[in-house]
Amino acid sequence: MQLKADLSNLPVEVISQPEPGTVGAALLAGLATGTFSTLEEGGKLFVTPARRYEPNRERARLYEERLDAYRTTISSLLGLDWLKGEPSRDR
Repeated sequence: MQLKADLSNLPVEVISQPEPGTVGAALLAGLATGTFSTLEEGGKLFVTPARRYEPNRERARLYEERLDAYRTTISSLLGLDWLKGEPSRDR
């Protein structure tokens, strides 16, 4: 979870319920049936945070720099024919 917080540069909360997927499904069902008007309202009723992970600002900055380098590389490569799926001229 710490990695998710660092990569997104956002806090990540882990809930105490053992099956978070079923809690999410129940929240969506409650929203769809009008049991509560927002997911936040339902979350306050059913979700108990167990732990909060704060992003490590230095690691988040490093990941952002690497993502920028990746985007620059991909942008450069997109100009190549083989990445566009075009047939090679030498075949």
